[in-house]
Amino acid sequence: MRRKTVEFPLNDERIETGPVRFGEDWPGVFVRGDDAIMFAVVLKKFLRSQEFDEQSIEEAGQRLELRRLTDLLNSCFVKRDPRLAGHITPETAQHYTAQQPQV
Repeated sequence: MRRKTVEFPLNDERIETGPVRFGEDWPGVFVRGDDAIMFAVVLKKFLRSQEFDEQSIEEAGQRLELRRLTDLLNSCFVKRDPRLAGHITPETAQHYTAQQPQV
């Protein structure tokens, strides 16, 4: 999926992760890049921790869709100067998810 840049005159309003609707189009979900990276890390860890029935076509399809979602979320990563405050990469995000309690 290609990355699309859309510029809107939003009066300096920051769009947060959540449902967004453009005009009369169907509502969709906007995920901020920093959230997307964290979600991707969690999904990737989840996929690695699960045992899937290799013979099940249904489970193979579910796993494929979760991988596609992980790849889509990872596509939001933009390389920036690591000296910037709040810099999160897929690698550094693992530190934050490792500290979270298991639910």
